[in-house]
Amino acid sequence: KKKPVIIDWGTTSFVYDGMEKAVNPTVTNAVSGDTVNLTIEGTTTATNKGEYTATVTAIDNENYTLINGENLTKNWSVAEMINSFTTNLAITGWVFGETPNAPTATAAFGTPEYTYSSSIDGAYSSDVPTEAGTYYVKATVTGTENYAELVSEAVEFVIGQKVLYADNINTIADVVYTGEEIRPVIEVMDGNTVLVLDTD
Repeated sequence: KKKPVIIDWGTTSFVYDGMEKAVNPTVTNAVSGDTVNLTIEGTTTATNKGEYTATVTAIDNENYTLINGENLTKNWSVAEMINSFTTNLAITGWVFGETPNAPTATAAFGTPEYTYSSSIDGAYSSDVPTEAGTYYVKATVTGTENYAELVSEAVEFVIGQKVLYADNINTIADVVYTGEEIRPVIEVMDGNTVLVLDTD
């Protein structure tokens, strides 16, 4: 009389990590020394998050049978991963007029994108600030079917005011006394750029 097989599928619950996952069905009640190879239909390997099903449909040993066999079909899964930062968000401030410093961060999965705000709880945008002041930056990794969106805490940084020296002021031209109040025009330069009072 043929022996009904009992199937063990090994690990059937996985978490996404970018690597292929697989179920490994075996006959647990085979007699020592017997080889029983299985034919499987359905899905036995997967990488992405999802619910999958695999079924034993045939065996190659005439001493065993699928009739009245146990655990011939198995539902198995790959769950969504909780993404995380592997390098925390950081940024170094700069002085007004200098080239802005880029923020840095890395995540286990995905590429961070950076947004900025002038207040920690304000609206954030991708526009890099240029005026002197205190600002905040966040790093965001867009979610996928395999992992949820990841957003960092805001990190504060400062764009410092530029220090001007006498060399930044153009020579004031001589004027002729008229008896009236004289207000000479003072030009303050930043390189080749004339700075505007109360604006720059």
